[in-house]
Amino acid sequence: MAGIVDAATLKRSEKVFKVFDLNDDKMISNEELAVVFLSAASHRMGYRIKTEQLEKVVERMNMGKNGEITFDEFLQAIPGNATEFDASVHRKASVRNKFSEAEENKTYLRGIFNQYDADGNGFIDHNEATTILKSFGFEEKEIDKLIKDHDTNNDGKLDYEEFISFWGHTH
Repeated sequence: MAGIVDAATLKRSEKVFKVFDLNDDKMISNEELAVVFLSAASHRMGYRIKTEQLEKVVERMNMGKNGEITFDEFLQAIPGNATEFDASVHRKASVRNKFSEAEENKTYLRGIFNQYDADGNGFIDHNEATTILKSFGFEEKEIDKLIKDHDTNNDGKLDYEEFISFWGHTH
């Protein structure tokens, strides 16, 4: 498991494993493994796997023995840990993964913004912000300060960019 260094990657790998463990027997067959590597799951981790690379991973693991792998074996075979992929492949995958996560975060934040922009006018006013923050246990005085600190153009409301800064200081 040398290539997996953080909990987020491990959690993501567990999800990928579960998706392709179709019969929930805690094993993935050779065919399922090929689907994992050549599918969107591999792309989700930032990898663009070639069939030849997949064949080398399967060959190295000697998958012909029983035709199935456990989660621990899967972790050894995933692109981040397989020796068939050189450092440049891992570096590119890491960059792709970071861009993918950034896009997900932007989509998430836009959804939060839209959710709290109750009147849909493109701004979060003092009343909308108060409703949000009181539900998280903030006091009126704290709310006033947060809004003042993040309302950079002093118009009494938060636009999307101001909201991103505001949200980062409330969570």
